[in-house]
Amino acid sequence: MAKRQNQEGNIAPASKLVILAMLAGAGFGCATMNENTARRELDSRKNPFAGSESRRENDGKASNEVPDGTLESYVAYTMRNSPELEALFERWQAGVNRIAQARRLPDPVISYSFYVSNVETRVGPQRHRLSLKQSFPWPTRLSAGANAAAARAQALQRQFDARAIAIQAAVEEKYWSLWGIQTVRKVHEEHLTILKGLSESAGGLLMTGQIELADQQQIDLTTARTEDLLYALDEQAAEVRALLRGVIGAPQSMPVTVVSSPAARDVAINERQLLVFVRSHPFINSFEELARASEAAAEQERASRFPSFSLGVDWIETGETSMPDVPDSGKDAFLVGASVSVPLWQQNYKEGVEAHRSESRAYRADGRAAVDRAVAEFHAVRAKIRDAKRRMILYETTLVPQAESVFESVLGAYVSGRGGIAAILLAQRDLLDLKVQLIDIQTAHARSWATLENLVGHDITSDSTTKKQDPEAR
Repeated sequence: MAKRQNQEGNIAPASKLVILAMLAGAGFGCATMNENTARRELDSRKNPFAGSESRRENDGKASNEVPDGTLESYVAYTMRNSPELEALFERWQAGVNRIAQARRLPDPVISYSFYVSNVETRVGPQRHRLSLKQSFPWPTRLSAGANAAAARAQALQRQFDARAIAIQAAVEEKYWSLWGIQTVRKVHEEHLTILKGLSESAGGLLMTGQIELADQQQIDLTTARTEDLLYALDEQAAEVRALLRGVIGAPQSMPVTVVSSPAARDVAINERQLLVFVRSHPFINSFEELARASEAAAEQERASRFPSFSLGVDWIETGETSMPDVPDSGKDAFLVGASVSVPLWQQNYKEGVEAHRSESRAYRADGRAAVDRAVAEFHAVRAKIRDAKRRMILYETTLVPQAESVFESVLGAYVSGRGGIAAILLAQRDLLDLKVQLIDIQTAHARSWATLENLVGHDITSDSTTKKQDPEAR
């Protein structure tokens, strides 16, 4: 009975100390505000790649997911199936899940000892020893580590968003390139039809001696060159289709069609607001997050210069003494201990802190360099857009209509017997060249808009990015 009472009296304070140590550990391991923010941002995004493996067949083909030919359908397909974006999303998710690891306390250590030779004490022999030890680093070490991990996770989020914007722009560029090739091909097909009709009429005139053989041969030469050009355009289209499938993450067997046409894009640009968006692009922001992560890592390293603590509880089981009438016979021993680490390598820790701070300054310098490049590219793309817009107006309202009038006049003269084959071919070639050049300008204009929206970070159609007059319009 005395033995049990002694044990109960000793175990009660031991339990209190264990509970106190557990509560202290919970306090050390509480989530930081930065961690909560990072988790909320991840939870607010629905994983677009959930079940992506089940949506794919064994050979990697996406099932029941074929774009309908519009640009929007290709962008939506990309956001669901791009392996590159899926990898970045998973890295972001992994970064968020690593935050809790950074603020994790060292695992408690439980040890047991058995006295092979009992240690005799006044109250009896000591036979077993059970120890519990918990280490606690300097408090700011865990919180700084969690902040560093949270900042890295947010940098991964910014990189995912930036890459999603860039891939969408790449889809648009390939899409409009394919549109340009297909549209140019239609123009050359019309040209070929005219040449074949002209060749038939020239054959009759050659038999009656109204034209020379050289005129017929010139028509046939132009026809052959046009047919060869159509084959070349088909191969160009196949090349762009293959590249587009690669960008959107589609199997090469998937059919690719283009049904959309470039928009007029007559909105006036609020350049001041757009430059604000350029400087706050997710890719630019990722450098600031990485710099914050390095600053937090410097604080974590700085905390290493301070001591860490350990608390321990030991219970020694004691048997009954063989001597009669000994007070507290069989009373177990109960010990509470504490230890402090002695950080000796202060210079080493100091250099570690400076290394992280230098890394932080480097990331911010990288961010400033990225801003300079983005702003320069923004102004360069704006110049391309202005020039393409000016040339489109010139070709649509002046050059192409004039070439059409010239061709109709020359064709009319030929039908009435006042014109020659060479004049028709020259007029038709000029009209063809101007139509192809107009399509090339429209394609370049659409691709430049995709590049501009990639630099800005979103679609340029809202009121916040437009205004009545463009200060740089000429």
